[in-house]
Amino acid sequence: MKNYIIVFFLCYSFLYAQDYPRDFFIKPFDIDLNVTGSFGELRYNHFHSGIDLGTNRKIGIPVFAPADGEVVRIHINEKGYGKALYIKHPNGFTTVYGHLNSYGDFIEKYVKESQYKEKSYTIESFPLKGVLNVQKGQIIGYVGNTGSSAGPHLHYEIRDTQTEEILNPLLFGMNDWIVDTENPIINSLLVYPLNDEAVINGVDFPLILSFQKQREGVYMSQKLNAKGEIGFAVNAYDIMNNRYSKNGIYQIETFLNGSKIYQVVFDRFHFDETRNINVFIDYERLSLTKDRFQKLFKKFNYDLSLIKHEKNQGRISVQEGDSYNYKIVISDFHNNQTVINIPINYNAIPIEKSQMKNENLKKIDSKRDYIFQDKNATVEWNALTFYEDCDLDLRLEENQVFLHKDIIPLDKNISIEFDLTNTEIKPEKAFIALVNSGSTSYFYTRKNANVLSTRTRSLGNYKVLEDFDPPVIKPINVFENNKYTENDVLVFEVYDNLSGIKQIDGYINDQWVLFEYEYKDKQIKHQLKDGIATSGKNKLVLNVSDNVGNNSTFETSFNLN
Repeated sequence: MKNYIIVFFLCYSFLYAQDYPRDFFIKPFDIDLNVTGSFGELRYNHFHSGIDLGTNRKIGIPVFAPADGEVVRIHINEKGYGKALYIKHPNGFTTVYGHLNSYGDFIEKYVKESQYKEKSYTIESFPLKGVLNVQKGQIIGYVGNTGSSAGPHLHYEIRDTQTEEILNPLLFGMNDWIVDTENPIINSLLVYPLNDEAVINGVDFPLILSFQKQREGVYMSQKLNAKGEIGFAVNAYDIMNNRYSKNGIYQIETFLNGSKIYQVVFDRFHFDETRNINVFIDYERLSLTKDRFQKLFKKFNYDLSLIKHEKNQGRISVQEGDSYNYKIVISDFHNNQTVINIPINYNAIPIEKSQMKNENLKKIDSKRDYIFQDKNATVEWNALTFYEDCDLDLRLEENQVFLHKDIIPLDKNISIEFDLTNTEIKPEKAFIALVNSGSTSYFYTRKNANVLSTRTRSLGNYKVLEDFDPPVIKPINVFENNKYTENDVLVFEVYDNLSGIKQIDGYINDQWVLFEYEYKDKQIKHQLKDGIATSGKNKLVLNVSDNVGNNSTFETSFNLN
C-alpha cells in the first residue's frame, strides 16, 4: 500500500509540474531580471495581474518573444497597459506585455496601418490567424512607460489561454533567473474584534500590536488578553537582493496551537475575482491612512481562489479558561520566511463600549435595493452592491450628492442622476465630477435632454460642474516655417483643466495624421517618418476637444527637407 501511495504522489507531482512548464519560455529581455512589482501584489481596486520587470529607468530595451506563437490581440490605450501585446503559444498559455514604448518592426507596421485606418491612437485589434506569427527570441517590442505606468518597465503576464486565469510567471521557471535570499518584512500587525462580545486588551476596536525579534530570528508579539471572536491582519512586503522594491508577499499561513487555519498563495486567480481585494484588505484603513493591511480572516464569505485553506474563515474564538498561540508564517517564492508568534489568553474584563453611533446615518441592508430622491438628484443601487450592512452618510442637494466617504468598498455600481430642467446650468456644458479633498475628477457622463447620469463604484462627493473653457495647445518644438527631417518628431503639450481631453485630431495637408498621447506628461507626438508630410512646405492643423465639446485649433506651416 505504501508503494502505491508513493507512486500516486510522484504521478501527481509530475502532472502538476506539467501544468507549469519551467523550461518552455525564455527571458523576455537580455538584462538581469529586476522584479519591481510581484504577481498578485495589492494594488488600487485590483490584484496585480503580472510581474513588473524594471530596467533601471531605461526606455527602448528590446523585448523578445519567449516562445513561438501568434499575436492575438493588440490594445493601445492612453491609460491602463498603454501599448500592450498578447501572444498565444501552442502550449496552452498566452503571454502579455504592457507599457511598451513601441512594437517590433513587423508588428509596428500592422499597428500604424490600423491606427490610420481607424483614425485613432487608441485601438484594439485582434489579428487574424497567421497574420502576425512570432518565433522564439524575435523582437516583439521595446520597453516603455506608456499608459498608467510610474516609470519605464515591462509588465509581463502569463495566462491560461482556455480559462483566461492569470498565473504567476515565477511558476514557469522565472524564479531561476532571480536572486533572492532576503526574508519578507513585517511593518505592522493588527488585531480586530469580530463580534459584539469581543474585547482585546481592554478595548473593542482594532489594535496595533508591538512585536520584537527573538534570538532565534522568530518574532514575538505582545501578549493579548481577549475574549470573543478576533482576527488578524499584516502590513508586510517582500524584498529581493536588490532591496530597491517593496514587493507583494507570495504566501501567508496562519496556525492556531499548531493547526493551520488559513492560507493564501499568490499563484493564480480569475479577473472576475480581482475586485474582491477591497474586502481582502482593510479598505477603510487604506483610505484613511494609506497603510495597506492584508486580512488573515474573512468577516463574511466571498470568492477568492488565492485563499487555499480556511478554518472558521481564519477567525479565532477565544473561549473562557483557554490560552492560545497564534503563528503567522510569511514566505516568498524562494521560501525565505518570516515568522511571528502571538500569545493569546482569555480575559473577561468588561469595558464600556467606546464606539459612538451617529444617529443621522442611514442604516443600509446590503440585501435590499435602494432608491433615494431629493431636490433634483436621484441615487439608486441594487441588492448586494455593498458587501455587508453598513451605516451611510447620504445627503442629496441640488446638483450635488454627498455619498459618504470612500471608506466602504462597493461590489457593484451605484447610479447617480441629476435633472437640470429647473436649474440655470446648461446641460451641453455640464458634467458630473467626483470632488474629494480639493481635487476634481471627470466622471463619464451620459446626457438625455436635461438629465445627466453616471455610474460609480466609489463613494464620495459627486457634483454637477460646467466647463466653458477650451483645451490648451502649446507647441514644444513646432514653429512657423521651421525645418525638419523625416526622423524628427512634432511635439505639443495639450491639457484641459476641468472636464479633460476627449479627442485629438491632427492634419497635414488636410490628411489625418497620428498623434500619440501621453496623459502623464500632457504631450502629443507625431512622427514625421509616418510619411504623410511631403518634401517642402506643409500645412499642419491640430484640433483638440474636451469632454463637453469645447474645441481648440492650432494651425501652422513647416518645411520638410
